[in-house]
Amino acid sequence: MRVFPPYPSGEKPTITPNQPLVVVSVIARKGGVGKSTVTINLATEAIKNGLKAGVLDLDPQATAETWADEREKSANVDSSQPVVRGSKPSRFEMAIAEADHSGYDILFIDTPANSTHAATDIVKHSDYILIPTTPGSFDIEAIKQTMRLANEQEKPAAVVLNKCRHNAPIQTRNAAKKITKDHHFPIAGEVICNRKAFDDANEKGLGVQEYAPRSKAAEEIAGLYNWLMIDLGLEAEHHAVLSA
Repeated sequence: MRVFPPYPSGEKPTITPNQPLVVVSVIARKGGVGKSTVTINLATEAIKNGLKAGVLDLDPQATAETWADEREKSANVDSSQPVVRGSKPSRFEMAIAEADHSGYDILFIDTPANSTHAATDIVKHSDYILIPTTPGSFDIEAIKQTMRLANEQEKPAAVVLNKCRHNAPIQTRNAAKKITKDHHFPIAGEVICNRKAFDDANEKGLGVQEYAPRSKAAEEIAGLYNWLMIDLGLEAEHHAVLSA
């Protein structure tokens, strides 16, 4: 579901290999907003687009690592990609350096919730911040502190409306209006709906693109990924424009 114009019609951006590592951190102060699902699905979409992508799991709940354990049981995908590594927040700088040294194109960081100190350091070492939230008013209020951190460190950031009801477009549009008009925060051009395919794919250690490639869920993740690449400004310097 798109609330704002999508990426240009007919364009499918992708990072050109051998460019410096791009670090995208997915940060949410509040739990239950789908942070890990966004992280692992963006990573699998990056793999699909030919990148060497990794996930750094800093969340004590280790959701991404659990997903990776299930992925090793699957015979239908290359379980070695994306590489998912757990780390303590205090050691994440070393993990980023190792990913860069190992030739990764893009690294997605699944961050711990409710950790202001860790979030401050993570934002500092990121190229882009994604802030997932549900359409709920309490969840939207919780994004303020993360957005303030991004603004203070002059890091590009955007809110991702996630877990939206696919049959409640008015609620989604009202939430988008609250984010952009009331709070004046930038918002991702693709909305992610609360679809069963995400839960089913997570249980099997798959990205939704692998589990149900023709589903609305896969379409939304592809839209979010392509929007992110364009908003990073990589389509001009580090992207090859391919036909869709």
